[in-house]
Amino acid sequence: MWRSLEEWQKYNEDWYKTPFADIKVEEITALSDKFAKNCIRLEKNLDPNPIAMKLKELVNTFKDAMPVVKALSTDKLGEHHWG
Repeated sequence: MWRSLEEWQKYNEDWYKTPFADIKVEEITALSDKFAKNCIRLEKNLDPNPIAMKLKELVNTFKDAMPVVKALSTDKLGEHHWG
């Protein structure tokens, strides 16, 4: 569980530093889905604890933002949309 939280935070740090044009939406979505499933397993199999709750909160907050990232990363948006 600690390792999952550390790993999630490392991924987030890397993603936030990635230039928007280089973001791999499908890859990030797959990883966030994997972490979300892991959170569900932790919730079912362990007593409530602050680490599992923190990981779930971070993952869910991130996943809530992904539709916006996906919409903005479409190749249909050109330079004229940003200026």
